[in-house]
Amino acid sequence: MPLYVSYSSTQLDFAVSFLRAHPNTKLVSVGLGANDVLLLRAQCADDPTCIGLGLPQVLAAVETNLAAILRDLRAAGFKRTIVVVNYYSVDYSDANQTAITAALNQALETAASTQAASVVADVFTAFQVIACIRWRAHMQCGTPEWIRTGSVRVRHSSQPVRPKTRSTHRRTDLVIEQIMQ
Repeated sequence: MPLYVSYSSTQLDFAVSFLRAHPNTKLVSVGLGANDVLLLRAQCADDPTCIGLGLPQVLAAVETNLAAILRDLRAAGFKRTIVVVNYYSVDYSDANQTAITAALNQALETAASTQAASVVADVFTAFQVIACIRWRAHMQCGTPEWIRTGSVRVRHSSQPVRPKTRSTHRRTDLVIEQIMQ
């Protein structure tokens, strides 16, 4: 689906119509859930107790909605890879905020695992690595496996991508190449 188009239906209805009209579409990416969490935070005036009480329902709704969206995209005839993009923490040194983001990402991962050829683009870990490198003195940082081993594993895929260089750009290109196969 092209970016920045006008449509009078829901985003999902537009996406389904687009996929039916463009059967050669090679990649679909989906991102959702952050606005639901932000709405909860606003409704709770950032009160941690209120957020803690409301978060399970928000995460359950996100998981249910994403699973339904993925089913609808498949029902529209899309057979290639659907990339679900998870979220980074705005502040990895804030344990509460990072835990909420991680919980949202887990809901996305759970829903994505219900559909074949659906993968999660792990933005959370990529940004965490950058934050740790830049602000190591202020954070508790471990080294993710894909940096230690020099391989990137696309979630829900059993095949590691082995980069020829340590370049982040090269890793990104290799992941995209694997997804597009």
